[in-house]
Order: sequence, then C-alpha cells, then structure tokens
Amino acid sequence: IGRILTGLLTDVLSWHMAFLIEGILCLLASIWFLIYLPDSRNFNKIKISFHQCTSVLKNTLLYRRLACMYLTGFLLMGSYITILNYIGYPLTNPPYNLSQTAFGFIFIVNIFGVFSSMFFGSLADRYPRRAVMAIALAIFLAGALLTLNQNLIVKVIGLVFAVFGFFAGHSVASGWIGFIASRSQKGPASSYYLLFYYVGSSLLGWAGGIVYKSFGWKGIV
Repeated sequence: IGRILTGLLTDVLSWHMAFLIEGILCLLASIWFLIYLPDSRNFNKIKISFHQCTSVLKNTLLYRRLACMYLTGFLLMGSYITILNYIGYPLTNPPYNLSQTAFGFIFIVNIFGVFSSMFFGSLADRYPRRAVMAIALAIFLAGALLTLNQNLIVKVIGLVFAVFGFFAGHSVASGWIGFIASRSQKGPASSYYLLFYYVGSSLLGWAGGIVYKSFGWKGIV
C-alpha cells in the first residue's frame, strides 16, 4: 500500500507531498497503536546481569549455525529491497516511461509472497531445509536474471519470481532459527535475525544506489 500510494500521490501532487502524507499517516498509526495496544499478559519482570547479557551474546549471536541464518536474512532482505528500490529507474525512463502510478501498481506482485511463505514453510517441515532453501534462492536468482530482459512483461514476471523466492527463503530461514536455537536461545536468536534482516534492507538498499549509478541495472542484478 505504501509503494502504490506513494506512486499515485507523486503523480497527482509531488514526491515531496507524497512523503509528507505518508509520514502523517504513519504518525497517526503510531499514535493509534500507542493508545489502543492492549497491556501485556502473564509478564514477569526480571533483572538480567551484565554477565548474563554477554553470555547470551556469545552463545546466540556468535553461534556459527545461527550466525549463518542471520547472514542469510541480511542478504535476502538486502537483495530484495535493492531490486524494489532501483527497478523504478529503468521502468520510468525510456523505452518504458511508466508513470509513477503505473509503476507503483507493479508492487501488487508482493502478494505472491503470501503464498510462497505458506507453501515453502510447509515444505521445510517435510523436506531437508537446505534443499528447500536452495530452491527458494534459485527462484529468486532466476527472477533477478529475468529482469535483464528488455520486454516489460518479462521484467514484471521476473519481479514475481524474485518476490516469490524472497518470501520463500525468508519463511524457511526464520523458521530454521527456531529449529536450531535451544530453548534459552529462541528469543534472542529471533531478535538478532530480525536485526540483521532489517540492517540488510537499510545498508544494501542504500548501497545499491552506488552500484546503479556506476553499472546500471545489470550491475544491480
């Protein structure tokens, strides 16, 4: 909704106003959330010593198998967001010249992620996770490569594949965290995974601009 609405508002008003309206909507949603969020249930406050914090850090953040999952989340989300952030530049320029509204509606393809998350989550429960993850990554890579095609329809199909593969991989990786982590590690491990996941979005999503400026869309892929 955010990407579609921003494109529509940019065409009708300007990108400055689009961001202002988006910001106001987010602020109102945050205030609503703060007022109406239910109180926690069955919450028991406990004190955690510095030694316990460092122990959790060592045993959860630096545990090799979990660290691989953190890195997977970092790269998956970073690659996916980079594609979404920069594919607008070739699509809104010649020979396509899509309007911001038309380009924004392309992000309806994200709905395919709903189905791939459920499907690959169930596959990961029945088959070796390594194999399922490899398939998800292969689909993502195939989608990225398809966006190199000059045909607009093929590019959009490539986006569909990339979205499908990304959400499939994320579903497998996030579930794998719970499978690898011990009972005492589960909470921190899930937190670290999400931390790396969104740092990937921020860091690689930003760095992709440097790549695009120097090497164009082929460089991004």
